[in-house]
Amino acid sequence: MDLQRRARALCDDLIAHADVIARFTPTPGGVVVVADAAGVLAERSFGYADLERGTPMSSDRAFEIGSISKVFTGLLMNQLVDEGVTTFDTSVEDILPWIRLGPHSPDITLRHLLNHSAGLVAGIDALTDDVDQAWTLRDLAAREPGQAFHYSNAGYVVLGLAASAITGQDLTSLLSTRLLTPMGMSSSVAAVRHADRSRLAVGYQPAVDDLPWIPGDPLARAPWFEVAAADGNIASTAADLARLVMLLLGEGEVDGRRVLSTDGVARMVQTLSPGGEPVTDPPGCPPVESSRYGLGINVESIGGHCCLTHGGGMVGYSTFVLVDVAAGFGAAVLTNANGDGLTAQRLTRWLHARLAGAGLAPAPPFPVGDPVVRGGTPATASVPLGRLVGDRPAAGTLEVSFEPSDRRVRVDLDGVSATLHHAEGGRFVTDHPRLRRFHLDPAVVDGVPGWVYGPITFLPAGSRSDLATSDESERAVPALWHALEGHYRTFSPWCPHLRVYPRSGRLWLAAPGGVEAPSEPEELIPLGEDTFRIGADPGLPERLLTGPVVDGRVVHVVRDGCRYSRAFTD
Repeated sequence: MDLQRRARALCDDLIAHADVIARFTPTPGGVVVVADAAGVLAERSFGYADLERGTPMSSDRAFEIGSISKVFTGLLMNQLVDEGVTTFDTSVEDILPWIRLGPHSPDITLRHLLNHSAGLVAGIDALTDDVDQAWTLRDLAAREPGQAFHYSNAGYVVLGLAASAITGQDLTSLLSTRLLTPMGMSSSVAAVRHADRSRLAVGYQPAVDDLPWIPGDPLARAPWFEVAAADGNIASTAADLARLVMLLLGEGEVDGRRVLSTDGVARMVQTLSPGGEPVTDPPGCPPVESSRYGLGINVESIGGHCCLTHGGGMVGYSTFVLVDVAAGFGAAVLTNANGDGLTAQRLTRWLHARLAGAGLAPAPPFPVGDPVVRGGTPATASVPLGRLVGDRPAAGTLEVSFEPSDRRVRVDLDGVSATLHHAEGGRFVTDHPRLRRFHLDPAVVDGVPGWVYGPITFLPAGSRSDLATSDESERAVPALWHALEGHYRTFSPWCPHLRVYPRSGRLWLAAPGGVEAPSEPEELIPLGEDTFRIGADPGLPERLLTGPVVDGRVVHVVRDGCRYSRAFTD
């Protein structure tokens, strides 16, 4: 069976599972496409473009592709280098004299920004204007450039401003005239405006944004806003995104038209950062053996094949693209699910594994299924079972066990029994009414396997002396920690809320969801009287600043320039 026939059959197989996707993930719908250097091999749509109106998804719908826009920014900068108007090692300050990128600003180059080694914060979620975001970076921490990979949306915002300064043209015009039009991406736009809204599938997110999502929870329309900054400015259809696949497989050429030099494509793939983005390996798929970020794209090794990948998460949209250079094809899945979900990535990697490994290995199972946790599987081998006691007086006793009839993992607390579910990122969540606010995650504490739930640690009965010891430990933490503990909100849709709490003598920041929210709890490391580093790594630039204390409670916090006020809800 040739590649096109296999691609069409596989896309049909995916569509046959559309009801499973809708039941078990917060994904209303999407479009899947497979292409080679010559064009589209298969394209299918599934689910709904508009849930409220019952409008089926169609392949001509556009989606915000988020950070996949960074690939185009990388292509643009490679064009400018090919033309000799700049170099990758040019200082950003030489291009934008007004800019200051933290304490190491003079040493930061275009190369550092392109491969996420500039040491800048991940992003500034409170500001919509690209110049204002770049200006605000002067007030934020940064690590020495070139030392480590640290994904930064803010860095790509600066790249867009640099490209405009170099050429004297605005970024939207640059991308449209230099890339989208020559590549034949006639249904794509380089800035998402209100006028484009009717062509896009409606974006969705969980209706309750401050609890971990579990199957059955409702969805709501995601906030809509215009966007034009280089870190996530493009909206595209599946057929148009396939033309990016064609460009990468064609070494810079699409339909016989040269868009980027062969050397430029080689640079993107060979000029690598010290590291790369986290990856997801769906069950049964070949693992990603290595991943490093090039000049605008992830370069992965999968089964010995060089694969180029990038994900794109926006508020209400999630997309993933994978190009297997060795196998000569690429796949993409575009969805109107919130950008913190992994469904698009899982489906794309599954498509790749099925096509690239056809006849060579057992076919991997469909990567979406019932998330109920059941015993006797590799994914549950490390799940602690038994009777566990919480380290706070009101926490109670947690019992985790197998249901003999169907091997479900059950969670019992206060005489109420509930089900444990798999969640994104290898985490767990339960539908128990007292355990809905946070994820319930396995953890090893002082060598003892147990569970953590927000501020509470559950360990086997008898593994600690008594609860009084824990009470004394909680009272011993700094007074500011108790004042800081609580729930905070902002109007920014990227990470609308966060919670701060002490646990086991350490302070943590967490959020159950949000495109730019931490995917798991981050430790807050005190750096001064009112400043915390977000994350245990000493080189991380993210900071949390505490505001005034009123009646024993911190009124607001500032996370990398985004202000959060204490919420009236717990």
